[in-house]
Amino acid sequence: MIPLDDATAIQILTTIAQARLRPAAPDVAPTPDVRAALAAAFDNPAPTAASEGDLARAALDLLAPGPRLRRTH
Repeated sequence: MIPLDDATAIQILTTIAQARLRPAAPDVAPTPDVRAALAAAFDNPAPTAASEGDLARAALDLLAPGPRLRRTH
């Protein structure tokens, strides 16, 4: 994957997310149950500081191999 600077990674991820989100998609409240489920799913990792660009690049890395991002029309 081509290295992306923070601004580019954030812009690309924002564009993809806006195109994929449905207007009526429900929000998931960060309840204690949701937090516990996430902590269990990710082996309760120690908190680490990440920039918005780091998060955008990581999300793009996860999305890149997915066939749902490829346009079909």
